[in-house]
Amino acid sequence: MSEHGLPEVEISDCPSNMTEVASNLILRIASNARGEPESLQEGKTVAGHFVHTDQPLIEAFQFVRAGNKSGDLRIADLEETRVAFPHRLVATHLCATAGARPNDALRLLLVAIETWPKERVASNAALANYQYNPNNFWSWIDLGTALSKAGRIEEAVAQWKIGVCMWPRGGKLYSSRVLAESSESAWDAGTKPARDKFWRSATNDSIIAWCRNLDVALPQGALIE
Repeated sequence: MSEHGLPEVEISDCPSNMTEVASNLILRIASNARGEPESLQEGKTVAGHFVHTDQPLIEAFQFVRAGNKSGDLRIADLEETRVAFPHRLVATHLCATAGARPNDALRLLLVAIETWPKERVASNAALANYQYNPNNFWSWIDLGTALSKAGRIEEAVAQWKIGVCMWPRGGKLYSSRVLAESSESAWDAGTKPARDKFWRSATNDSIIAWCRNLDVALPQGALIE
């Protein structure tokens, strides 16, 4: 970046198993920034598609200064006040990558939920924020779907339950869409009855029970659509 007169961009505290993913993400962000150099500023919030232009998820982060005297910038999760590995951004990037690489989806999604594990409090995000991956909701849901396609329905149900508890409002909407499209889908005919049975069970009472069993707190209004 410096050869173009732009500050260097880095990700701090990167785990050794995330080095390749982080490097790839930085390259994509840097490539985008060359066309929008004004985005390379301390405190600037950036949101974009860094896997594919048609990806449904938006990857959002902020730039913070890398050091007291340095002009270089670090990538940080939104609303993160300390310098730390941007696990929410990286998990969302992995989830978006899984959507573009179905043959690698199961592996990528397992890394995504390891990178951004289960939260202790359910998200109260509005449905309009679905693209921002509230509480890593989409990684858990897509992981369940990948497992279901592999015939591992019991494991799929376990991941779906976590996903619904991470964002109950989104889980209820997803449930309604799965069941509405059920009659048109044939890709998982072998596991479809079990899948549909689960999503029919995603009622308020069930979600409350799942959250209790998973030790996830439900904010007031989290079940209101």
